[in-house]
Parts: sequence; structure tokens; C-alpha cells
Amino acid sequence: MRRPCPLPARRPGGRPRRTPTSTIPPTTSFPSPSPSNGSACASAGRAIINYKHYYPENARDATHCEEAETEVSSAEEARRILLSLGFQELVVVRKERASFVYGDFEVSPDSVEGLGLFAEVEALRDFGGTGATRAAVFAEARSLGIDVSKRDLRGYPYLLLEKAGLLKGGR
Repeated sequence: MRRPCPLPARRPGGRPRRTPTSTIPPTTSFPSPSPSNGSACASAGRAIINYKHYYPENARDATHCEEAETEVSSAEEARRILLSLGFQELVVVRKERASFVYGDFEVSPDSVEGLGLFAEVEALRDFGGTGATRAAVFAEARSLGIDVSKRDLRGYPYLLLEKAGLLKGGR
């Protein structure tokens, strides 16, 4: 399980999704990571641009994030826009994902190159604030047999930067 980020749109269940590019804004005080990242990817004939901002800022583990995602006509053009806005490509996240919607949740088993296997559970609606939504996500994950004590709430770009030795701590 990664983190309870509400999705703006549901992806079709069961289709693998590759995310070839993740970027970090230039406001990053390197080697400390930024509380936000953007990505542009192409998958299953669709091009998507995504932006996430994690909270609380500058915390090692995020409790939640604001996420905006929309389909665009070209992943490469979206990538060029991110770079033109000052984003820097620091890591590339390559993952295979199958997503399934269960009621108010999306469950996504991920295989991330260089990191391994993960299960992400995301709330598709607000359950009455961050605390209540987190509790609902954890309960759903436990009901699926996921050990929530092994959760990581920092995101794949952060984990890849950490694995490469490019981070010294903090978000």
C-alpha cells in the first residue's frame, strides 16, 4: 500500500499501465526531495499528465496528497511542457499496473522496476477528512489481506531517489 490519494478519474480495471517518466520540480532543495512531482506517460494507447503534492510538507512519510491527472494528446508534448516549466527529470519510474475498482476504492498491484512488488489502495471519495479517509483505506487494505504495517507513503520517485543514494532525509 502506498498512500490514500483520491483519483480524479477511474482507470479501466485489469489493464497494465506503464509510467515511463517521473519528474521533480526545480524548487527541490536537493538532496532533500520536494513535496510534489509531475509525470507524463503513455499507456494502453492513452497519454496522461499527472501532478501530485504530498502532505504534510517536509515530512518523511506523507499522510495524503492532492493529485491532478488528465488525458492529453501527446505524452512527449506533456513531458516537454513539464521541462519548460522548470521540472527536472531525476528518475524514471517503470511499472506494470493492473487496477481494479472495489466499491469506493481502487486497488492496484504494481511491479516497479528496481523496487519490486507493491499493492496500492486509493480512496475514490472523501470519507470525511484525511483521518477518516486514511482509516477507511487501511480497513479496506486489511480486508484484502494486505499488511498495512509494511506500507510506504513516499511514492515511487522518492524510493528510487533514495535507492540511488540521492537523498539525505526528509521529504
